[in-house]
Amino acid sequence: MMWNKEDLEDFTYRYKKRLTGNLKFIAELYKKKLISANIPMIVLTTLLGGANVKHNDLTIEGACTFFEKVGIRLDKRDKVEKLNEEGGNSPTKKEGKDGEGGKKSLVKNQEIFEDLFKTLKNFQTDESVDSRVRYIIKNWIETRKTGWEDKELNEGPKTKKQIKKDHEAALRGDEEVKTSRSSKKLGKSSYQKVNKSKNSKGMFASLEMSKIDSTTSGLSDLEEDHSIPKPVEKHYSPRELEHMDHEAIKDRMIGNFDEWVKTGEFNLDMFKKPENQCSKDQILEFLLDKLYDKQEKDVNKFNYYFYELYEKKLFSKNNIENALSNFFKIIPDIEADFPHLANLFSGLLYFIFVDNNMADFKKVKIELVGDNEDLKDDEEPMYFIDIYFKILASLMTKIENNLGQEKLLHFYKQFNIENTAKLLKPFMLEDDLFSELPEVQGASKTVVQLLDVKID
Repeated sequence: MMWNKEDLEDFTYRYKKRLTGNLKFIAELYKKKLISANIPMIVLTTLLGGANVKHNDLTIEGACTFFEKVGIRLDKRDKVEKLNEEGGNSPTKKEGKDGEGGKKSLVKNQEIFEDLFKTLKNFQTDESVDSRVRYIIKNWIETRKTGWEDKELNEGPKTKKQIKKDHEAALRGDEEVKTSRSSKKLGKSSYQKVNKSKNSKGMFASLEMSKIDSTTSGLSDLEEDHSIPKPVEKHYSPRELEHMDHEAIKDRMIGNFDEWVKTGEFNLDMFKKPENQCSKDQILEFLLDKLYDKQEKDVNKFNYYFYELYEKKLFSKNNIENALSNFFKIIPDIEADFPHLANLFSGLLYFIFVDNNMADFKKVKIELVGDNEDLKDDEEPMYFIDIYFKILASLMTKIENNLGQEKLLHFYKQFNIENTAKLLKPFMLEDDLFSELPEVQGASKTVVQLLDVKID
């Protein structure tokens, strides 16, 4: 049977959607202990290619999705190592025969798991596997190296949005904070009701600035409570209004990304709407700026979303170079709230410049942006450029690990990293930065030596 392009794409989409749904269902059954560990092992073995089953890009990607859901529960490496240190499979008196059988089962399942992960790792260098799938595999190999680090922690550093919100509340004299505390006693305030009605229109509803009359809704019930100050009316300059317009565009763009993550479908019309108009350079820049407020598992998915937008000619190579140059300027501000920024951002750079050759890295400008506020006449600005070395170290480490040392030297010259390192090195703030790169970024001695350039 001959498939035309549209039929094949439709079949692939439906197959992938059904496969992913089934895998998520099995994963939830396992997490709730309704099935034993043997079932996920059988599923993974089938996906990665058993004796009578041929793997393909979709099944391998499905295995990665399954590892995301159950990998941390199936991987008992630490327990097995501890068991071996304590004397192998011999049971304690308390455990008896059941304890001995449990330990043997644990060791056996771990052996199967190691074989499955080894199979997955082999696909990373298999040229017959799509490069996008190989990149997903690489991410999960690195995730396991970090001990299946939980990337969905509810608590952590404040995001830029939270910091900005706190700052604006402080400028208004904490009226927002006091009002929100009072509204908890009253139920939903008028502000919440207005937001609810807007959200009901959908993810891409237009974002507008709404003024709430201080004498209406819940606050009117507290007229006799003179301890609650009235909101201060704020007047915005044209520059501040432009900034707020940009923030609204960013929110709508990242909403489009969220929709794509859920459905795998693009809403290209939203980029053409008048209220979302901006330069093509800013599209990528805005997306990146908002992206790093999100959880890392979503940041990792951005590479493929970005690639699809590029394939649809939403921006050019030159736009990519300009956008990344502008984004590099604000990276030091983002790093404080996003500790894994160097590894994730270097992953995007690897995807753009090494995997897909979508632009020229030499044309990405890394400029010195210093803190010039409150400087005295005899003081020089402070440059926060250490993060740039961490990003370059992480990028070069990925190249060396994936392609070898010969390619590392090739890209080192092609990307003109030596001149960039010479520009940055005099302004380093951490004296021991290069000695920390092997531990923090996994950099080899070769990578450190290439970055630790001599200044003439």
